[in-house]
Amino acid sequence: MISQANRESAASTAAQDRRRAMHTLRVRFAATLTLLGILFAAAASIIGTIYIPGVNEDPVRLAGAPALYTAAGAGIFTLLTLLPIMYWIGGYADEARPLPLWIGIGLAFGVTSTFLTGASLPFTLTFTYYSEGAMPFSGLIDQTIDSFFRAPLASFTYGVLSLFTALIIGIIYGIVGWIIDMLNRMAHPNAQPDSIMYAIGGWIPASSRWSAAIAPWASVIGPWALAIGIGMSLYIFAATGPIHLLEKLG
Repeated sequence: MISQANRESAASTAAQDRRRAMHTLRVRFAATLTLLGILFAAAASIIGTIYIPGVNEDPVRLAGAPALYTAAGAGIFTLLTLLPIMYWIGGYADEARPLPLWIGIGLAFGVTSTFLTGASLPFTLTFTYYSEGAMPFSGLIDQTIDSFFRAPLASFTYGVLSLFTALIIGIIYGIVGWIIDMLNRMAHPNAQPDSIMYAIGGWIPASSRWSAAIAPWASVIGPWALAIGIGMSLYIFAATGPIHLLEKLG
């Protein structure tokens, strides 16, 4: 009787530990990929709003408050949409999602985030005018309400014009997301291996031992380091990179 009770208690404890581990993987999966998406959307918003003032003039990039509000608007709209989606996708965080699937997810993200950024532009313009003293507080309220009605047209216009940038950003997001997904589940004992990495491991016999050695810390630090490092690098490149090149991308 005691042995049976001990077995049941051990099984219950193991099930609780597995649920906690799966929840940790799911939260880290959703948080890191949402952070990556926010930084990518902010970078794409800077590239997409580069404009040429006139004939034979150099392109101009947003700076100061307009750039800040535009990037913030893109990031907020992306956060509200991407976080629940990634939390849902990460429901089975120990399962392998192949690279082609991640490329599809990335392209869907790129296109969707571009249209969401367009929808945010009426709001960011309103707050820019208010912050620069060109609009009273009563005007801020009126224009914010009006922005809801202008958002669909702005979304379509900006989304179509920035579609090429969206596809490039989406492919990069998919590749980085695939790597983050693998890193996130490295330390989970029941995680499914990715088919590409499994094949590479067959060519390099020492890779399995090396992977096991770094898994505990790579699973925790790796997704965050990759999301922040690549996301911020792309954002800095969009904000400071060669404007003639970026203008062609936008």
